[in-house]
Amino acid sequence: MSIEIVSIGNEVLRGMIVNTNAAFLGRRLTEEGWEITSQTTLPDEKPVLTTGLNEALIRSPVVIATGGLGPTVDDNTLICAKELFSKPPHEMPNSIGTAPGYFFSENKRFLFLLPGVPPEMEQMFEDAVLPYLKKHMPPKRLYREKIHFYLLKEDDVDPLLRDLKKEYKLEVGIYPSYSGLSVVISGPKKEHVVEAKKTLEKAFKASLLHASKLEEAIQHWMVKHGQTLALAESCTGGFMASQLTAIPGSSAYFLGSIVTYANSLKEGLLGVSAETLKKYGAVSQEAVHEMWTGLMKQTKADFGIAVSGIAGPSGGTREKPVGTVFYAIGKRGQMPEINTLHVKGSRQTVILRTTQKLLGFLLKKIL
Repeated sequence: MSIEIVSIGNEVLRGMIVNTNAAFLGRRLTEEGWEITSQTTLPDEKPVLTTGLNEALIRSPVVIATGGLGPTVDDNTLICAKELFSKPPHEMPNSIGTAPGYFFSENKRFLFLLPGVPPEMEQMFEDAVLPYLKKHMPPKRLYREKIHFYLLKEDDVDPLLRDLKKEYKLEVGIYPSYSGLSVVISGPKKEHVVEAKKTLEKAFKASLLHASKLEEAIQHWMVKHGQTLALAESCTGGFMASQLTAIPGSSAYFLGSIVTYANSLKEGLLGVSAETLKKYGAVSQEAVHEMWTGLMKQTKADFGIAVSGIAGPSGGTREKPVGTVFYAIGKRGQMPEINTLHVKGSRQTVILRTTQKLLGFLLKKIL
């Protein structure tokens, strides 16, 4: 049974808000075993909206639409849907909001209308839509496994996945991120899915992530081994610390971050010498080495990361273009690893990719 997701609203179509509703529905329906054939975004205007809903129902027997159910002048979803069915809809109560949902069923065509407010939509989907689908349109039974890897690229896993897909008749998906990638394997036979997972994990054992996020894996290891971590951040401006502290319980191992954006603070708080800054610059191996050394003196952390770079869009030179990042990672009592990254992208991308790369390097080191 194929399902199409339709998002309704000019604010979604024009990019004024992020379409989290479609992401939620796609994820939950896939988790439960249904096939999503299409996602469509439609405006509030009646002629286009009516035509769009009708075309969706031609493509898929089941359509789940969100948005346009309120009382304001631009809420036309219910009006347009009624033009496509001769029978009146069933009303679905909204347990946490005001706008109800609606369900149309006729000639083996099913249309669910849900409110556009994400919490209300999600609750109504779980309470009403999902139970109905499970009872009347149970999905094809598929076994699914998700494997997470860090510091790994799509090209690394693609050849093996192609072989596994062909050998076991599987569906595979690769989902990259700045920290690594996730692989989803699914198929009708559980033993084939399990065997493919084992093969993949064995082939890339060194990059296997036993958590859904780098930050979770780092926290688990640090807490388990009674170790602590501190940071000295310049170009990332505290973003690395924010990622670590977003995980509940991070205070059990994370001591904090000394954000030394200005050279005066690098000198005053971390003891970076004025001579080093003058001779090599704040973005240099020498500077991050001294930042790391100062960090370990200022804290009692077992592990430390120091980072300094040029996030852009200005500030780059021929020798050190935008995206040049120096870092030092190490354990107390040992010489830190000092190296350079060359990161491409916008300022936000440089900061995000640098953060994920360094957390990946840290995890690789501690494991």
